[in-house]
Amino acid sequence: MLNTKLYPFLSDIGALRRSTFVEGLRRSFLETGVATIPEFLSTRGLHEAVTGCQNADNKTTKDCYVTDDDHNAYLLPASPDYPPSHIRNRLMRTKVASLAGDELPPGGALLSVYENVALRRLVQSVVFGDEKTPIYLSSDPLGRCSVNVFKEGWKHSYHFDESEFSTTLMLQKPLAGGTFEYTPRLRKSQDEYAFNVVEDVIENEDTDYANLKAGSSVKALQFEPGTLSIFAGRYSLHRVSNVEGPKDRLVAVFTFAREEGFKNSPEVQKLFWGRTS
Repeated sequence: MLNTKLYPFLSDIGALRRSTFVEGLRRSFLETGVATIPEFLSTRGLHEAVTGCQNADNKTTKDCYVTDDDHNAYLLPASPDYPPSHIRNRLMRTKVASLAGDELPPGGALLSVYENVALRRLVQSVVFGDEKTPIYLSSDPLGRCSVNVFKEGWKHSYHFDESEFSTTLMLQKPLAGGTFEYTPRLRKSQDEYAFNVVEDVIENEDTDYANLKAGSSVKALQFEPGTLSIFAGRYSLHRVSNVEGPKDRLVAVFTFAREEGFKNSPEVQKLFWGRTS
């Protein structure tokens, strides 16, 4: 499934440790908040991964639970210390569906990639710079390996992630829109709000950021099918723009944990998949 021809270190842990390419990914992650690996999957692997998300009879995306909700950029409850219009409390809409891990084919392409030890070693090297900081597979049958589905008119509004980093894999791009846009690292901890830059970016999202103030910047991620992304979403503001056209945007989400046995709370499971495990 993995493109070991292009990236031989994926089949040789020793080569991964010596790889100057992986060292470059680590630098990119530290400096920009994101590292990407194009063509991470083989052609066959990508085809099987997409097929596993589709109905066999008509190749449409499988039905899955839809989240349609309002949130602020910090994914926090409203604070009485600020008015509703303040950027701390300002609400934005997100609409996205998610195929849970137990809705994907057992032993299929995506679960095989997720469970491959080479992926964990790569993520360790990029995020932590070594293999001494352990990360584990999630024990959550719903959220361990899932697929975000964006249909026409859907988007994920600007936010910071709760998790320290995210690992995602582009499976299918829409005909237009659905762009992953992100800022440089804006903060060093969740206790920082960076109100001025956050407000500047959000207020300019509908004008292609033509009027951003000095000190604010937004980039669009080059995220082609088969590309793996490792992203520091806790520290960089980001969004997925409005999807245009009838072709769904499909992105696999691989969940790793710093502790063995991690499982999402029942509240998070209900929010994203409409049920608990």
